[in-house]
Amino acid sequence: MVGLKSWRRKRRLQRAGTAADAARDRRDWSQAIVHYARVLEERPESGPIWIQYGHALKEHGLRSDAERAYARAILLLPDDADAHLQHGHALKLLGRREEAIAAFAAALRIDHGNRSAFNELVRMGARDRIDVAIGREERQRLSIGVETGARRLLGALDEAARNAAYARMSHDEFRQDFPIGPPPGPQRLDEDILIIVVTDGQVPAQLRSTLVSLIDQVVPEWRALVVGPADLAAHPVGSFSFVEPRIAFVSATEAIAAATACARIIVLDAGTIVEPQALAWLSAAARRTGATLLYADHDHGRARGGVSGWHGIERWAPALYWTYDPDFFAAAAAIPVLVMAPGEWIGGLAADLFASGCGDAIRRSLLLEGARAACTVHVPRLLATRLTFPELALEGAGDPVRASPSCSGARPLPLAGGDGVIEVVIPTRDEPAMLGRCIASLIDCAARPELLRIVVVDNRSAQPETERLLAEGQSAGRFRVHTFDEPFNWSRANNLAARDSTAELLLFLNNDTEMRSFGWDERLRANLIRSDVGAVGARLLYPDGAVQHAGILFGVGNGYPLHEGLGASADDPGPLDRWVTRRRVSAVTGAFTGIRRAVFEAIGMFDEQALFVGYNDVDLCFRLREAGLSVIYEPAIELIHFESRTRGSAVTQAQIAWDHAERDTLHRRWGETLFHDPSYNPQWPARGEPFDGLRELPAREVAAYLERSAAPDPWRAQRREPDTGGAVSAGARSS
Repeated sequence: MVGLKSWRRKRRLQRAGTAADAARDRRDWSQAIVHYARVLEERPESGPIWIQYGHALKEHGLRSDAERAYARAILLLPDDADAHLQHGHALKLLGRREEAIAAFAAALRIDHGNRSAFNELVRMGARDRIDVAIGREERQRLSIGVETGARRLLGALDEAARNAAYARMSHDEFRQDFPIGPPPGPQRLDEDILIIVVTDGQVPAQLRSTLVSLIDQVVPEWRALVVGPADLAAHPVGSFSFVEPRIAFVSATEAIAAATACARIIVLDAGTIVEPQALAWLSAAARRTGATLLYADHDHGRARGGVSGWHGIERWAPALYWTYDPDFFAAAAAIPVLVMAPGEWIGGLAADLFASGCGDAIRRSLLLEGARAACTVHVPRLLATRLTFPELALEGAGDPVRASPSCSGARPLPLAGGDGVIEVVIPTRDEPAMLGRCIASLIDCAARPELLRIVVVDNRSAQPETERLLAEGQSAGRFRVHTFDEPFNWSRANNLAARDSTAELLLFLNNDTEMRSFGWDERLRANLIRSDVGAVGARLLYPDGAVQHAGILFGVGNGYPLHEGLGASADDPGPLDRWVTRRRVSAVTGAFTGIRRAVFEAIGMFDEQALFVGYNDVDLCFRLREAGLSVIYEPAIELIHFESRTRGSAVTQAQIAWDHAERDTLHRRWGETLFHDPSYNPQWPARGEPFDGLRELPAREVAAYLERSAAPDPWRAQRREPDTGGAVSAGARSS
């Protein structure tokens, strides 16, 4: 009898398992769930069945149940890489990012060759977890993925150049593995370069490091003038002027006079060491592009104990800049340490600026002067290291990694923005409580609320609460209502309200936002009063404080336009503090876009004939840049954006298809503009999360970047020609 029961139980399991697998193969997930559940009733200890059950639940849309099924499988199979991998997928779909990263890292730690786990960690911006999980050598192998056979070698290496990136925590290893090689072309300079080394004389060891790095240059056409206290030349470091004829100790006045007569100058701080190929690279870039002003990237370093030369420097914190942006250089707290400029520009600087030893202030002045130069070029190479000596810091001598606030502090934007009326356009469909908070926050946080004109574009609201809010607000004079009784078309809703406006300035705002910055209106006016500015965007945070928008980035990740800083902690300033610094960007979100009405009308408003739902903000920003105007990200204006953090993972297939169609319109209109972002240094990864690591650039990518950087207006968007997408002209859109 016992044997018969066992046989029947075995038969039930076989039938349920066969039915479950058959349902899975035909993608009948509801039936697969039923049959796998029956198997688990009999065999709850089966880890593989829990994994299959989790698959069926996930595909059926039951993501929370799937996550629990995978978690049960891990309890039964703790060393099964696939269980951890599938658990990570479920956690990722649920928006539980950190837990998903931990799951993928566990899968990779168990199976070093698990490319799915490796790729997920890359996509999620967790390259540092790869090194921890499998080690540096294995990461290099997986990154490159070179297969045997000469047939595929070139393709594999090309893909490796785009995918392979070292985690930020492995920057020192990256610098050891990829020393800066020579630039293409001749290795002699076209003209002598004058290098001015500024120092206050308190830490001669830093000056010594700088001078030694100059002597190590592979090209000899340079001379250096050291500016510092009068007694500096009497220190042993003064011996450099006796043993090296290209080095002299001079006063600030003498340095300025010599620089003014020199074609090319570089101003270095004591403690900045330059790569042996640095001058060769700057000269080669100048020859290739005809640049008047050039600047390069740098990192920070400290001496390793008992080891000399470049291998004796431990390096970290790369400062990777981007296409010339005077707005950023005017506002940033830190600027490049290696800048090559015409010597004649020095004449306008005061002698005491040199005497102060404040090299950052001098370089800032030169960089801002570059706004008037015919050609200013960024060289995407790590050509310098800002050195610190820990033992000097212990003695209170200071740390050169952090310049004093008086030297390099960011410059606030003057708030003299005039008396322009701001008309705020807020499309809405119901959501009365959210809309009420949005409007109240705008008024409460405005420095001059009497200059606000708020118009609510009501797109077929149906709730009685909304009707009461709109009636009461309009009756009290807090806002006016523009009725938009048409199918949803975000572009058209905003355009109709703007066409009725007589205000000087327009602000297009989502109804699911709440202002946090007092004086936001003055800050917006101060930016828009500039004739070179086309649009202004703001810093948006999720309700939990995470960053939702710090500008829009292109050409990285999965190829879609993506919000910078997405998901980062509110106290994370981003690389080079870019998420908290006013700067140019390629585009800003339509959730907050400020623009002068005359400009908005001149470029044709939002595209209401082809971009109803998405990418209308991107298209507007591109047309502004096409007209030679800049798009500014202003983090001093900060709002809460109540957009769901996981909204994109829950959209229907019909919505996805619509989004793809609008994105295709954008691509057919703008082509390569979507794939080369002027605000992104190509040494950051081209795949996965932006800013998550560092990669070595092939020579062709350096050359292509230099050509784009040297264009007459490298921020100008280029429309695809011919416009095969059937896009309506700007003039037609504005009619």
